[in-house]
Amino acid sequence: FKAHPWLNGPKDSYLGFKNRCGCSLMEHSHGLHLLIILFDKYDLKIGKVEPSIILDNEKNYDKKSYLSFELGNREINAFYSTDVISNDINKSLHIETLNNIFSVRFSSDNGTTDIYIKKNKSHEIIKKFKKTRADDFISEVKLLDNLIRSNNYDKLLNNISCANAIKVATICANILDDD
Repeated sequence: FKAHPWLNGPKDSYLGFKNRCGCSLMEHSHGLHLLIILFDKYDLKIGKVEPSIILDNEKNYDKKSYLSFELGNREINAFYSTDVISNDINKSLHIETLNNIFSVRFSSDNGTTDIYIKKNKSHEIIKKFKKTRADDFISEVKLLDNLIRSNNYDKLLNNISCANAIKVATICANILDDD
């Protein structure tokens, strides 16, 4: 809750309640959203989602979530993890094929860095992007502001994918309803 210093804990806001769209999985759903965008881009269909969830003592919210995706008959493994209990913020996605690995760790180094890793059998690329808490939102706000100021509402709506939001929310709801 370092990002929300005015709260004394999860019960002080929606963050501590999965039925109010809080919790680790829903609050950090932007990483899952990125994974859905990648699945769509490469025409990967989700066959099954295997979740591993750690709930708080009252079962109000997930403190830690780990999702493994089966993607049809493709030899591709995809994983997503997030938690609100680690000292170093943990939000990550990982895609493995037979020859390549693509990985993103959001807010590593206690919220100061996003790390992108791409590697294959002979080469590894690691890119670290220093950031602040405001960096999490500033690009989105600037894009929306520019589109609204230019009255370009068609492009604005194209940048806000309701279909992807529904996919992410459905995955989260199915997982959290089972617990």
